[in-house]
Amino acid sequence: GIECMDNMMGEVSAGVEERDGHLRYDDNFSILFEPVRGSQVFYQVYANPVGTVFDQMIEICPFGTWVLHPQWDAPLDVAAEMLEDRWIVELGIPLSAMGVESGDDPKWGFNFMRWHRRLDATSAFQPPIRFDSDRMAILRLE
Repeated sequence: GIECMDNMMGEVSAGVEERDGHLRYDDNFSILFEPVRGSQVFYQVYANPVGTVFDQMIEICPFGTWVLHPQWDAPLDVAAEMLEDRWIVELGIPLSAMGVESGDDPKWGFNFMRWHRRLDATSAFQPPIRFDSDRMAILRLE
């Protein structure tokens, strides 16, 4: 799960409730995976404080352009909770939704970021957020 601390929870933006809705104007976080490092295929999942999800697959073409596939919908299990000083979202994502079998390489490219609407600020685990294997952290699945 992801916990996003906020000492002004009354000002957290969480208006989008439709799957694959436009989360740009809500507080949100995004998780970016590259299950096969160097494949140039990424999976990105956004969630807002009420558990609304936008997910997509991104392919990088040989000349560096992106092809977005917002129609990719992972069969997610989502739970969300807003507390006095934080909001929490838990996501369950089957490995098979990203074309991965258990026993495949356990080292994935990984990054996440948080968009804090009130502050008009983004923070990232491994800045800057890029669709580039060399600029991502390594997530080891065991």
